[in-house]
Amino acid sequence: MTGPLFRPAGMTELLGLLADRLAFLLEPGRFRIVDSRSGEHGDATVTLASTSMLVEIVRDRGETSLRLRPDDPPGDWFWIGVVRRAMDGDLPGSDELDAGAITFLRANLDDLESRFGDPGLREHLLRELRLAQAGRATELFGGPPA
Repeated sequence: MTGPLFRPAGMTELLGLLADRLAFLLEPGRFRIVDSRSGEHGDATVTLASTSMLVEIVRDRGETSLRLRPDDPPGDWFWIGVVRRAMDGDLPGSDELDAGAITFLRANLDDLESRFGDPGLREHLLRELRLAQAGRATELFGGPPA
């Protein structure tokens, strides 16, 4: 089945998640959907933008994750597990977008947006995120990311 009404399973799942569990992102004045992509095997992404950051919800190989980055300047994406680690020392076992990750995002969204929106705070947060990312890479793979 093809055509304008056909949505691959991965995209349908992401849109359902966005409507059911992440609807706070779509409140008036928050985020807007700026891109979406779906693949042949159920993989899909939905990208949302606010005035200071981008959030990407990713469905890949049957798992759903979330990553984010400042809107300006464009740069590295940071998985939700790295963000949780940098901001409150949480060490989640994966980057899966589970109930804990959603609770964290809801509780810290205003702080993330304001820190990404302020150039001085943004640079400090990016340093923290990169340190958390390097620490995690060392734990998982024995060295910094390539």
